[in-house]
Amino acid sequence: MSGVARRQRGVGMVGAMAWLGLAVLLLTVGFRLAPSYIDYLTVKSAMNATSEDQELKGKGRLEVMSSLGRRLEVNNIRGLPADAFSVEPDGSGRQLVAAYEVRVPVLFNIDAILSFDHRAPLPRQ
Repeated sequence: MSGVARRQRGVGMVGAMAWLGLAVLLLTVGFRLAPSYIDYLTVKSAMNATSEDQELKGKGRLEVMSSLGRRLEVNNIRGLPADAFSVEPDGSGRQLVAAYEVRVPVLFNIDAILSFDHRAPLPRQ
């Protein structure tokens, strides 16, 4: 056997198991965190649709929150804390704010805490 062929042996069993373990760990974390990010994208979409709704022009906080709540219910978003959403004044009017955290168990006693924050301007009065 030549010297080049002797040096090109490939990955051994330990190396292959290490790569496989890393791949399983990354897939597990991805599958655990993905639903929270998908829910956030749905919340963001519902907030943007609410902010573009011209029927809410001049309406109060309760009407805005009720409209957002209906949109979230239709999209099957449940379990968010009650104080996750608010209507806050900004320089030019009002904005709809979502700020919340989600705790996701990853492995054994290891949890991931995901923070989400999105702001959407509301129609002016």
